Amino acid sequence: MKKALWARIGVSFNVSDEEYETLAQAEGNNKKIEKILETFLSEGKAVIDGDCYFPDGFHPFGSGEYEFELFPLKASSFKKPGELKDWRVYIKSCFTRDAQAYLGSFPEKGDIFDETEEENWKDVCGSVVVAEFNHISLEDVKRRIKKMYPGAEEEIFIFEERS
Repeated sequence: MKKALWARIGVSFNVSDEEYETLAQAEGNNKKIEKILETFLSEGKAVIDGDCYFPDGFHPFGSGEYEFELFPLKASSFKKPGELKDWRVYIKSCFTRDAQAYLGSFPEKGDIFDETEEENWKDVCGSVVVAEFNHISLEDVKRRIKKMYPGAEEEIFIFEERS
C-alpha cells in the first residue's frame, strides 16, 4: 500500500521583468495566475530554495511541524510525471581502482571484516554504481551528483535510465 506525504516546499521563480508584469496584471484572476505559474514550472524557472516542512499531522515523525532542507535545485520535479525517470549513476570502469567485494557466505560468528574472512574478499572490476535516484529529471540527477562529488568531471559518470 502506498502512502501519501504532504509537504510545503519553498520555491523561488526566476523570471524576466516582462513575465513579472504579466503575473502582476493577472491579479484577481486565479485561473490565469495558475496558468502562468504552471508555465514557469514547466519552463524550469522555479528553484527549490525556501523553507520546507511537513505540517503537523502529515508526516510519520511524531507531532508538530517537521522542517527539512532541500539544497537549491531547479524544481524540475514539478514536471509532469511522464517527464521524470528513475536513474542509476555509475563511475566508468577506467576511473576506478582497488575495488573489492565480499563474496563469501556470512560467518556465524564475527563479521565479514574479520581477518578470518580475508580470502572471501575479491577484487572486482567494471563500472561502479555510486547513486540511484527515483522520479527525477536527468538535469537534477546531474546537479545532485555534482554536489555529492564536487570537482568530479561529468564525463567520468554514466547516467543510465532504469525501466
